[in-house]
Amino acid sequence: RADEFQRLLSAAEEEVAAMRSRDDTLELQAREREVTEERGRNAELEAELTLTSHDLAQAEEQLAHVTRERDAVTEQLTVAAPAAEKASELQLQVERLVAEIDRVKDAKDAQHAHLSAQ
Repeated sequence: RADEFQRLLSAAEEEVAAMRSRDDTLELQAREREVTEERGRNAELEAELTLTSHDLAQAEEQLAHVTRERDAVTEQLTVAAPAAEKASELQLQVERLVAEIDRVKDAKDAQHAHLSAQ
C-alpha cells in the first residue's frame, strides 16, 4: 500500500512537473508573441519617425529657400529705396520745370497778344 501511494505520489509529481513545463512553455510562447508584436509596433514607429524626419528635412529646405528669397528681396528693396526716392525727387523737379515752362509760354503768349493788339 505504501508502494502504491509512493507510485501515485511520483506520478502526481511528474504530472505537476509536466503541467509546470506546459505552463512555462505557454508563458514563453505568450511572451514571444508579445515581443514579436512589440517589434512590429517598434518597426511601425520607426517607419513613421523616418517619414517625419524626411518631412522635417524638406520643411527645413523650404524654409532655407524662402529665407534666401526674402533676403534677396530685402537687398533689392534696400538698393531700390534710394533710387525710388531720387526718382520721386526728379519727378517733382520735372513737374516744377513743366509748370515754369507753361508759365513762361503763357506770359510770352500774353505779351505776343498784347503786342499784336497794338
